[in-house]
Amino acid sequence: VDYHLRLTKYLDAWKTAKGLACSARALILSLVYLERVYRLHPGARISSKNVHKVLLVSMLIAVKFTEDQPLSNNYWSKVGGIDLKELNRLEGELCNLIGFEFHVSKAELLSSTLRCCMMQARER
Repeated sequence: VDYHLRLTKYLDAWKTAKGLACSARALILSLVYLERVYRLHPGARISSKNVHKVLLVSMLIAVKFTEDQPLSNNYWSKVGGIDLKELNRLEGELCNLIGFEFHVSKAELLSSTLRCCMMQARER
């Protein structure tokens, strides 16, 4: 899916600029969540106007699901440059869009990881 490459490039630039600490597993999980959104809601679109919010919220949810000590929403709102109320609202919306299904099977995780690796290899 083409948006994987766009999001990876965006995240690389954002991560360098903002110093965000996020595990590779959480990053892949966030992409799986986005794939679920687009599979369940084909009309959903990522644009240059919302990509940072969509990615920020999917990462926040993935980190909350995978990390022992997740960062606060206040931290995420500051790093992402969006209002805390809006972040909380977007988190609820994304959770609803994926049906509160946070678990990702090993097969699904491996599939997304391989797609990301293949896209990165093509870019080189």
